[in-house]
Amino acid sequence: MVDNASSNDKAIAYLLRKQPNLYDEGRHFHIRCMAHILNLILKDGLRENNYHVECIRKAVRHIRNSTQIMTKFKKCIEESNVQSSRFLCGDMPTRWNSTYEMLKTAVDLREVFFSYEVQDSSYIHDLERLPEHSDFGACEKLVELSSRLKKKLHQPHQSPWPTYLLEKS
Repeated sequence: MVDNASSNDKAIAYLLRKQPNLYDEGRHFHIRCMAHILNLILKDGLRENNYHVECIRKAVRHIRNSTQIMTKFKKCIEESNVQSSRFLCGDMPTRWNSTYEMLKTAVDLREVFFSYEVQDSSYIHDLERLPEHSDFGACEKLVELSSRLKKKLHQPHQSPWPTYLLEKS
């Protein structure tokens, strides 16, 4: 199984030239990686909602940037009675699943962000734009979609056929 990179296409073409007696002339040899395809879909969704994602990303970075700020934010979590065992995590924009984890946690803690605004005046001044309800709403939709696609990514391991999900979806 390979991803959609052109270098892989070239490698497959080379192997097919070197191994001409493959079953069905090698037509089933090149199977696109569903994880890579889903990754491209999610990245496109993140790009389309970049305004909202970037606002939350900047707020998370600001909070994670200092132990003093993290301590204040954790205190807001305790005071808000939000039931979450997780704390804000950063992301790597090249890895959709890290962005998914960051957004999932931020969406779960959205009320804490609003109460933190009141607690820390530097938060308001240090960011160009504070996250609003619309930002969390848009990111919540992304988290729901990402969650469903993430579940799909783990299903191929339940089937011996690599194209199973593509045929059943």
